[in-house]
Amino acid sequence: MTTRTMTARRCRTMRSACSRLFCSLLGSCVLLAGLFLCSAPTPGQDKSPPRSVGVPYALSSDALKSLEGKPVKIQLKNGKVLEGYRIAKVRVGREEGVLGSIQIEADSGRKRTLRPGAIAALEVDGTPFAVAKKPGKSLYVLIDLEARNQAIAARLKQQGGRLWPPLSPAQQQKALAEQRRFVRQVLSVFPGVHFEVVETKFFIFCTNIRPQLIAGYVRDLDRMYTMLCGIFQIPPGTNIFRGKAVVFCFATQQERAVFEGRFLNSTPTGTAGKCFQRSDGNVVISSHLVSDLDFFGHVLVHETAHGVIWRYRSSMRIPTWMNEGIADWVAMKVVPRCRETQRRQQAAAERLRRTHNLEGLFVRESLDGWQYGAASAIVQMLIELDSRRFGAMFEAIKLGTHWEDALASAYGMTLGDLIAMYGKRIGVPLLRP
Repeated sequence: MTTRTMTARRCRTMRSACSRLFCSLLGSCVLLAGLFLCSAPTPGQDKSPPRSVGVPYALSSDALKSLEGKPVKIQLKNGKVLEGYRIAKVRVGREEGVLGSIQIEADSGRKRTLRPGAIAALEVDGTPFAVAKKPGKSLYVLIDLEARNQAIAARLKQQGGRLWPPLSPAQQQKALAEQRRFVRQVLSVFPGVHFEVVETKFFIFCTNIRPQLIAGYVRDLDRMYTMLCGIFQIPPGTNIFRGKAVVFCFATQQERAVFEGRFLNSTPTGTAGKCFQRSDGNVVISSHLVSDLDFFGHVLVHETAHGVIWRYRSSMRIPTWMNEGIADWVAMKVVPRCRETQRRQQAAAERLRRTHNLEGLFVRESLDGWQYGAASAIVQMLIELDSRRFGAMFEAIKLGTHWEDALASAYGMTLGDLIAMYGKRIGVPLLRP
């Protein structure tokens, strides 16, 4: 076995510090764009600091003032991290719970005043907070992330889901050691077969396909991850996987069948790849090369995208139409040389012009082949309408909000509105669900 490790050049000190702070907050922090899509706390059960009126989990004015004198670490929106400070003064607004500014003081006595709009996140005496705008106003509040995540965790538990816990560097290294050991076990089943193992920041790519094909497919996976992080508003460079996603690409379907049968208790179907989402949080992609190399690149990105979706924030499943739609959309963007998504979208539109019926697209647990085109077209339409709203809707669903409620909160539209919008786009004004 030959191992090649692909590593990015060493980041600058400031960027590393930013990444560490964001990683430490990611397990407890939520994307602020989706803040107001989640339900408020249950009355009588909340023991967190007093709250601001009208904004779930926002601190009251008294609670804001109580932060004075405490050590603070601040992540600015420009990427800079401020450490070694304490909060000297908190200025509150006239309206209850409104944060006007924070004055911080270094050990040297040097003071600095920060407006809330410049702050992305902060830790006060080890407790994570985030800054958010009040709905419809240019006023800012401070969100108690621990209290909010406790409520979210309780809601997810009722629905059979759970938040993915944040992993320390030591836990990540342990997970990586397990995954590398797993790869060695798999390769031991194929004596005499030459495999390449390529590691990037987010993936372990294991394959026995032709060496000249490997680099392109690996780059596609990294591009897919970066693109989805942008849509989901995940801080750049953040690894949401447990360890890394492990991607197996076999030269033949027979080799893939041996692997899945022995290690994953599965048998390959007629597809060229499949994403296995393990209960422990691990993501394993199993695939085999097909004659159409561009189509194979599309499949590889599509299946691996399912792993990113699975590992975002919680184990909650998103609707099948959205899951498959996102995967096909990002495969189209990352592998433009393959026209599979466009072909599916066109075929779906032509069918719907004849039938005027989506045939239960939004409630089905598995899609018919033609429905993939409708799903990706609808996802594409929503992203093009407003990608930040799409990210907020997606996050709300992963945090336990029903997808139709998340759609209404993010876009101000009902399912009927969504169907009508898609129908108008493809020339079917009276499209049925």
